[in-house]
Amino acid sequence: MAFELVADFTKQYPGGPAVSARFAIAADVPSVTVLFGPSGSGKTTILRCLAGLERPDRGSIHFGDETWHDAARGICIPPQARRVAYLFQEYALFPHLTVEGNIGYGLRGPHRVRAGRVAELAQMLGLQGLERRLPSQISGGQRQRVALARALATEPRLLLLDEPLSALDAASRSLLRRELRTFLSHLKIPTLVVTHGRTEALVLGDRMLIVNGGRILQDGLVHEVFRRPGDLSVAEIVGVETVVPGRIVAASEGLLQVEVGAVRLVAADFGRLEDGAEVMVSIRAEEVLLERGGPSRTSARNHLEGRVLALVPEGPLVRVVVDCGFPLAALVTSLACDELELAPGVPVACLVKATAVHLIPG
Repeated sequence: MAFELVADFTKQYPGGPAVSARFAIAADVPSVTVLFGPSGSGKTTILRCLAGLERPDRGSIHFGDETWHDAARGICIPPQARRVAYLFQEYALFPHLTVEGNIGYGLRGPHRVRAGRVAELAQMLGLQGLERRLPSQISGGQRQRVALARALATEPRLLLLDEPLSALDAASRSLLRRELRTFLSHLKIPTLVVTHGRTEALVLGDRMLIVNGGRILQDGLVHEVFRRPGDLSVAEIVGVETVVPGRIVAASEGLLQVEVGAVRLVAADFGRLEDGAEVMVSIRAEEVLLERGGPSRTSARNHLEGRVLALVPEGPLVRVVVDCGFPLAALVTSLACDELELAPGVPVACLVKATAVHLIPG
């Protein structure tokens, strides 16, 4: 039998919303599951119920053969007995304790053993030389590492991170994303991370639970969920740039012909939709290649001629909106934008592979 964290519960707030969660994740492999969705969707409530900081009104939570919560049987194991580490959004460090004091706060046993564990974590998280400083004397990124070290000090079986990068400035977040991902990859415990940031989800997660309105809407591998949202709500939450209505008009040799207004697109046929079905066509901007002048040599099935409607700079990238019978967004580098001499009104070809055209039923 698989060793899993199995959650199937509902938390009802008096006079307010209900938050429901139903999922299972492997608890014997080091993986990162992201709870992703807009603010107020219920992500933190799910995390707090797993930690034992909130008590669900219905349902149960099991960790392997242990029952952490069972509303029907009146079972609710306290947080300390679950051996769960919870990293709060604001880190909640003790301002009067040094770095080593914060890391070792929850440790018990002989001083030598506690000091050894603190030293081990300080080295692991790059905090050597900072042990005697107070939280006010170190940077935001260093405070995050201290909070993570404190969470790991008691050797938890499950790690819960609530918006772990939100307290940092943009530059620090960019620097620490992959550093945190690398660290989490080396841990031998399952981790759940709450975030509403798309970049954080893509960098940190292996698996993703889309949460909105107090419900889990979709569960799957991070890149699969981003590429193939299950419905319009998920497409909006993960930020798919192009979503337009269409109708399947033909199917053959593993491909579907999809009519979008006066334009026909080719999509991969995964056997879920029939000829004549009404669909929403979903295309990520990263999947659209732009070309100018001359025939294309790519294997893309969709070659759409159009004109640039707008250019939206986004740091080192530019979001290009093209009118090719419907508005289609593409994402290119600033250098590519200059090389292609893109500007509003300029004719351009949009190339899209059939596998990049995702069809949402209904």
